[in-house]
Amino acid sequence: MSNILLENLPSPPEVAIKLLDQFAEADVNLNELEKTISAGPTLAARIVQFANSASFARQRAATSLKQAMMVIGIKGVKVLALSFSLTEMGESKQEGRRFCFNEYWRFSLACAVSSKTLYREMSKDEETGFLFGLLMNIGQLALACSQPDQYEEMLGETSMNDPSLIEKEISTFGLSRYELAQAAMESLGFPPSITAAFKEMNAGNRDRPEAKIIEVTHAMSCLFLNEDLDGNAVRDFSEKLAELTQNGLEENRQSYDTALEEYKEIASVLSYKSPSPKSLKEIENEAKHSIIQMTMALHLDKAQVEKENDELKDLAMLDELTGLGNRRQYEQMIQSEISRCNRLNRQLVLWIIDIDNFKSINDTYGHATGDAILIEVASRMGRSTRGYDFLFRIGGEEFVVIQSESTVDTCEVVAERLRSEVANRPFVVDDLEIPITISLGGAIFGYGSATTKEQLFELADKNLYAAKNGGRNQFVIDRDTELNVPTGPTNQFFTALHAENS
Repeated sequence: MSNILLENLPSPPEVAIKLLDQFAEADVNLNELEKTISAGPTLAARIVQFANSASFARQRAATSLKQAMMVIGIKGVKVLALSFSLTEMGESKQEGRRFCFNEYWRFSLACAVSSKTLYREMSKDEETGFLFGLLMNIGQLALACSQPDQYEEMLGETSMNDPSLIEKEISTFGLSRYELAQAAMESLGFPPSITAAFKEMNAGNRDRPEAKIIEVTHAMSCLFLNEDLDGNAVRDFSEKLAELTQNGLEENRQSYDTALEEYKEIASVLSYKSPSPKSLKEIENEAKHSIIQMTMALHLDKAQVEKENDELKDLAMLDELTGLGNRRQYEQMIQSEISRCNRLNRQLVLWIIDIDNFKSINDTYGHATGDAILIEVASRMGRSTRGYDFLFRIGGEEFVVIQSESTVDTCEVVAERLRSEVANRPFVVDDLEIPITISLGGAIFGYGSATTKEQLFELADKNLYAAKNGGRNQFVIDRDTELNVPTGPTNQFFTALHAENS
């Protein structure tokens, strides 16, 4: 059946067929490639245009195809030329149909850049990654072209790029787009380095890195195009990206933002227009706000949602001074996150944070200075938390952080980052340099006596006082009630506490 469906794909331009052959040739030279590209005047012009884009920041513009090819490099030219030529397949949209060839290739281009980025971060050949992403959804095109009426009915009001559409295709047609993609690529003689991901996905091995590339590529591409993803989907994407690349949050943000700029450059060459894409940090912040709003809604009677939304300001869910969530918002969020982490068998860590000697600061410098310091402490801690942590001010100089996706080790890394971000630079208010430090007490849900939100807060508060009594400017957390006692300058007091309790 897959062969019958693939036969209904639009015919690629002759230049694309030639480029597909040359892609597999390791020894293809610049002159041969130039000859192939020159057969398509529009294609050649696009290559020159891309060589002169901001991606290369050249002082002197490339004025010929050969110059442009030398700027981009032979491997880059191969994948770009192939992608530019393939996007001419089925350019026109049939009247009255929601499946749009232009939209399909726009998303495929986003997949190509996303996949290339993932391949690079995993130390794989990035040009292979680009081609893999470009053709990743070729099975969707085959289904839409071979069964247009049935596909339109199935599509309904669903976005063409919605991940849920993949399961709908299986239910409707009895096979997935990835089975068709595997068949198409194998028939074209693509190497195992490209077809392996589809084999793993089709075999149901979704936990394999090869299969995860497909899932993460799809999600990243949706973000490039500002497709609607709810807060939990964005958080899941950030987690899976970190798991796949083994990079830290900031490194992944930088990789994402670099890839986004590359996509924008290529899309502009093809005149693809999208709403202004956002950086990964901006998306994470919007997702965090969305999660908070959804969590709040869960606690409201359905009949009162509209009324409660109108009264949201009056409910004072945000701290007026710092803009952080306040105690009311914290109380709703902590219960929701405990339930979610229990359901998914994930760890949740709570930190209570107190500004050291804050009363003395207020008495010495005045409440206006104290307010300025509270605002700056909130800002510094906000920059130091991860994209899916939650920071609240619950009163006075006291803050809390909920880490619902954390190991014991990573929560200590975040705690130290919070501490050092506040302590390492003095606060400047009205030309006065004021040294500020914080103390942190942490607790892990389910460890020791912390089996309810009240017990979790009580244990974290106890550890906060331990940190203050131990000299301030440090954190204390119970790693385990019996094992893995941490030692070190930032939590040495806990060692003594543990010894007393043993």
